[in-house]
Amino acid sequence: MSISNIQTDLADGVLLINLLEILSSKSIGHYNKKAPLRIQKLENLNKVMQFLKNEGVKLVAISPEDIADGKIKLILGVTWTIILKYQVQPACGNDEDGMSPKSAMLQWVNDRVRQFEQNANNFTTSWNDGRLLTALIFSFNPGVIDLSSITREPVVDLERALTVASEYYDVPKIIDAADMANSRDELSVLTYVALLRSKVTTHQ
Repeated sequence: MSISNIQTDLADGVLLINLLEILSSKSIGHYNKKAPLRIQKLENLNKVMQFLKNEGVKLVAISPEDIADGKIKLILGVTWTIILKYQVQPACGNDEDGMSPKSAMLQWVNDRVRQFEQNANNFTTSWNDGRLLTALIFSFNPGVIDLSSITREPVVDLERALTVASEYYDVPKIIDAADMANSRDELSVLTYVALLRSKVTTHQ
């Protein structure tokens, strides 16, 4: 299975059902594996919504019809809630219970990089120049990246850090260096850092 257009390819619910079964290791049960008719699509999407509700995921003002009709902002909203539930929250660990995922992840980052005189205030501008990401990767294993080789060229430093994370910790480059250097999208950066944390944890 694959997806090429998030606005249209989720409309029948089949990909979403398979994705949720993989992420949760749970079965959603019987569904329409082929859903050419709108009523079949909505039946599948209703199962998706009910499953997420049972998993404790709150979906506000999003209906099966919204996904079937390709309402992109609402589809992206559902996608983010899935990332938050199955990627970001588990990566935060049990020791930060009671904090929001964003606050818990910021605390974790700052605990790692404080010794290098770096500080994460947010998941946007704090990551733009590459120094914070380099220090974070260095904190896991000083041998894989050199702190003294920072060029102060943000895209260059970020590309090197992203490449090291990919090669040593198998973290996919879900965000480009140029995008990260200019990012004001905290969800993208937060998702990347959560993925980095979960990958590093499995290597330790």
